[in-house]
Amino acid sequence: MPKKILLLFVLAVSQLHLYADGEVKYVNTLMGTQSSFELSAGNTYPAIAMPWGMNFWTPRTNKMGDGWQYTYTANKIYGFEQTHQPSPWIGDYGTLLFCPQADTLWDTAEHAYSGYRPSDAIFAPDSISLYLLRPRCRASVTTSDRCAKLKLEFDASNMEKYLSVFNIFGKCGFEAHDGYIEGYTDGFQIGVANNFKMHVLIKSDDIR
Repeated sequence: MPKKILLLFVLAVSQLHLYADGEVKYVNTLMGTQSSFELSAGNTYPAIAMPWGMNFWTPRTNKMGDGWQYTYTANKIYGFEQTHQPSPWIGDYGTLLFCPQADTLWDTAEHAYSGYRPSDAIFAPDSISLYLLRPRCRASVTTSDRCAKLKLEFDASNMEKYLSVFNIFGKCGFEAHDGYIEGYTDGFQIGVANNFKMHVLIKSDDIR
């Protein structure tokens, strides 16, 4: 069973670049995403990252650990995945899944998924914005040199709001401090040393 850490939070991040300017607006990050193990249309996923960025980010619509993280026609999503995977055939390392939830708190990604409408989503080279039907939340992520900023806008202010962070491979450990959480994951499938660890720092407006 994947390990997880839970955050109860209210997150406000300004200046999310949800609409690209200039020539970048013509980039379609969904090209090649209608792929599966049985039939490839490109074997890509709609990753966002800074040039030579340390981490990439993508929605995960397929089951945990599946190299085909995203399928264009899927109508449910497990969350935003931090990834380093160059190809579904190669595998991944240092990956975590960030899953917004509301009211009911599920302890596995398989139960915490949400429906979403691909037609309502915004995919740009520097940001992704989706409306999650289950928690009734607009979730947007934009990248930085090393990590990302996540903005969650819930429809109802009186709901209990959560962010679950699920470990996909290996072990993880987290420790809460005043205003931030630090931790690590040592999960990998390929390409790193046996003593590999990726260290993580999560900051929020409200961590309890």
